[in-house]
Amino acid sequence: DLRSPSGDPALVASFSCFFILRAPSRPLLYNKLNLHFCLTLHWHKGYACPRCEGSEDTAVKMAPREPELIPRSIATPGLLASVMVRKFCDHLPFYRQEKILARHGIEVTRRTLCTWAMKVGEAVQPLPNLLADAILEGPVIGADETVLQVLEEPGRTARQRSYMWVFLGGVPEQRAVLYQYRPTRSGTVAVEFLQGYRGGVQCDGFDGYNRLETLPGLTLYGCMAHARRNFVALAELAHKSGKQKGKPTMAAQFLKLFQQLYAVEKKAREAALSPDLRKALRQAEAVPVLTSLRALLHEVQPQVDPTSLLGKAISYTVNQWPRLSRYVENGHVEIDNNAVERAIRPFVIGRNNWLFAGVPEGADASAALFSLIETAKMNGLDPYRYLVYLFTKLPHAASLADYELLLPFAANTPLVQAFTL
Repeated sequence: DLRSPSGDPALVASFSCFFILRAPSRPLLYNKLNLHFCLTLHWHKGYACPRCEGSEDTAVKMAPREPELIPRSIATPGLLASVMVRKFCDHLPFYRQEKILARHGIEVTRRTLCTWAMKVGEAVQPLPNLLADAILEGPVIGADETVLQVLEEPGRTARQRSYMWVFLGGVPEQRAVLYQYRPTRSGTVAVEFLQGYRGGVQCDGFDGYNRLETLPGLTLYGCMAHARRNFVALAELAHKSGKQKGKPTMAAQFLKLFQQLYAVEKKAREAALSPDLRKALRQAEAVPVLTSLRALLHEVQPQVDPTSLLGKAISYTVNQWPRLSRYVENGHVEIDNNAVERAIRPFVIGRNNWLFAGVPEGADASAALFSLIETAKMNGLDPYRYLVYLFTKLPHAASLADYELLLPFAANTPLVQAFTL
């Protein structure tokens, strides 16, 4: 497939200039997800001007090249998009992709694929920065973190743990999720991201989030799902062991109350209630259930061994109670942090396949690409088509407004869906 861009009119303005050559750029390789490969050559016209010889102007001028996401690379936006989607959406490590490409006669090493990912991550970095701004505009932000092993971190051993932090939020029409690689699980990471933020933060009971209590204008909300799952584990254990057969276990009594709380949430969701109406419904129907749950917790707690599974489940819920019960006061807040856990799950699945990042630059690239892919999915975009669109348009971005138009929630959806190369 030979494609020849039209010559720049500025190069042929003089009648003395005439066409002398066509210089091919490096071959460009692209594919679709069905592994259909094409080789494309772009010819760049060159012009010579006898009158320019000996003057300050060069005697030969070349037509300008189209800007590329990775300059002088054989990879087109389509190939880069497919490689990134396979790694960060379909969880295929680069060594497997190397073998798949080899079976189709394409020799691209895993080292090259890693290099592409890091260069793409560097090129798209302005967009995750804008996603962070969008998240901080929302009334509530969800936060969570999970382990990430990075082998070659300066001043650290390969066995030391690093973390991928995830923040989710934004106003309803601009929902976004942001991944951030950090070498620590310290709560200072959350403090750094949320410094100056005014609103709610929803998280689990990890002690690192306690530092957020010191930030002015910020309210912490707990995750009811974390409290509930401790009792679910107890109920399942009792069922498997056959103990108290035919009798409701203590865990089952707690779960009945949790079920009633979630029934209120389902009612609000099915009615598509506004935040104010959802708050009113919770005040009327969830608050009495919370009162009963708290009473049962305090009644049972003195009767059980605090080191037992039931004792630990009760202690967690009691200790987290102010944050757990606070959601009824804010209709913007969910009952749990499950949305963030769903956002972090793709990373966890991928980590189980590719196990670690080699260098910090690779971890940063992973964070950037996970942020864009998961935000695209959250906003109803096909990740592959969105990345083809993004990688095609991004080299032309020259201003803040240009970058903002490329964000998943701002992109022209029909135009994105048309990008298939």
